[in-house]
Amino acid sequence: MPREDEEDFRLETRTEWVFAAKPDREVERIPSPNKLEGEEAAADWVREKKPLLWTGSIFSVPPPSGFPSGAAVTESLLQLLIPHNVQGKPRQELIWEMQPRWPLENILDLFKLVGFDLSKSLLSFFDEMNREASPNDLHRAIAQYYHDGLASAPFFFTVNWDTLQERAFREMGFEALVAGPRRRPDDEFDSPGDNSISCFHPHGSFQTRDAVCSFRREVHQLPIASSRWLSRPIAFLGYSGYEPSLYDHLHGKQPQLWCVRKLEDDMKIPAKRRILCRPNVSVYEGDLRKLLTCLGLLSAEINLDSNYLALESKVPGKVIDLLSIALISSINPNACLFALSSELSSAYPEPEAAIRYCVIMKCLTDHIRDRVNNPEFLPALIAASAKRNTEQLWISALAYVLRHQEPSIATVLELLDRAQNAAAASPKLPDPIDEAILTPGTTYGRTKVYRDFVEESARSLLPGEYIMPPFFGGDLAGIGEFAELLAFEYLRKGDLGRARNIFDYAASRLYLSGNWNAGRLNELAYLNIDRLAGCWDRKSLRIPL
Repeated sequence: MPREDEEDFRLETRTEWVFAAKPDREVERIPSPNKLEGEEAAADWVREKKPLLWTGSIFSVPPPSGFPSGAAVTESLLQLLIPHNVQGKPRQELIWEMQPRWPLENILDLFKLVGFDLSKSLLSFFDEMNREASPNDLHRAIAQYYHDGLASAPFFFTVNWDTLQERAFREMGFEALVAGPRRRPDDEFDSPGDNSISCFHPHGSFQTRDAVCSFRREVHQLPIASSRWLSRPIAFLGYSGYEPSLYDHLHGKQPQLWCVRKLEDDMKIPAKRRILCRPNVSVYEGDLRKLLTCLGLLSAEINLDSNYLALESKVPGKVIDLLSIALISSINPNACLFALSSELSSAYPEPEAAIRYCVIMKCLTDHIRDRVNNPEFLPALIAASAKRNTEQLWISALAYVLRHQEPSIATVLELLDRAQNAAAASPKLPDPIDEAILTPGTTYGRTKVYRDFVEESARSLLPGEYIMPPFFGGDLAGIGEFAELLAFEYLRKGDLGRARNIFDYAASRLYLSGNWNAGRLNELAYLNIDRLAGCWDRKSLRIPL
């Protein structure tokens, strides 16, 4: 386990400053990105729009800074957890495929699920690095950008926890004002004086002692800087753009420039594609160093090769074994079924047995959410009920039946009755097993939204009842699952415009949670809402996607 004496830089858990995008708001999208041709065109865009800058982890990679990039940290964790010879693919190829589906904050949430909080020791290690590191030429290029008056206002965003950019600003003679998610930026921060610059860390920093590296924690406590800053043009440099916790904040209508290394690769990541394919977004495909050089901000050669983390001695073997099972189960439904069968026939002591069950059942639940049609899923759920009979197990069975069968009302009501009986027999509600698998928020609302879908007398169309329970639990896939059902309810009412927007919202949440198949089906519903409305029997109990 992480050492007890390690200093905790994380923001304390609380439930305020919640930002939730309206599920029915319209996001304008276009078929393909507006691509700028070369760094000269990108530099002209910058000179004309005078954007604020938003930087990612790559800016703290070059020496003498020496931090690993976010992608390198994620890859280091996957290298630790993914065994060799999986699915007949080379291990490295599998890891590269998994990275877009497993952002760092999602992996750290998985560690938390099994009772091993890696984030605290990870942040402590990086804080020690921060004390010894120095700004590099990329940091100085950003400071020069603001010094030369290329930005429309003295305001800067970075998702990095380190304080190196602030040091570079101070070296340039600026007074650096720093804020993060611990508190909302104050008036002084929002209106910096002469020779001051405001540096906002959405993920927190070591200076403000509010670092956040878990979606389930961040979703409650991530204030963003004043909307008047987000309404200005922004250039995103070295930033992935598909972090679940910040995704909604990036969909403003102001002009945006996204610097991407290889557009073809980014377009294969659905959540990133949807950010880039908007009419207010311009895309520069190329090396950010060339863009900074073209702007006259950089002259030296800079090495962007990232260090990796050696984590083998930091994580107990039993945790590695369990998380390996979880990751393989998440990408292979048959491996998930095998793992569940092995767990049900095992005799592990508690709480290890419960943790193993929850990790595997979470994967099975996500396969059901992702529309995997496997005839062994229902028998597996029934077998699991003999050992751990919980309400949400039967709601997962109902979710599967509604998506892959033409169920009779008798079948649907039987599954709802079994869910109700399991809830009545549980000594505690919500059941702790269900809460561990689905988060407390999702557990609270999931039975109701499915009952609303199948029982006309129970229906309510209050978007908050659908979106907020899983949102408060930090369950992205749950938000997508609930939003999809809400979209169908509006489709039943004939409100195609609102249904279309909510399918779009559901698609993004499912993509961000790694459920790319379900995300794509919801995106198709968004793109073909008239056709879906024309062919769906609104009295049907089947979810036709």
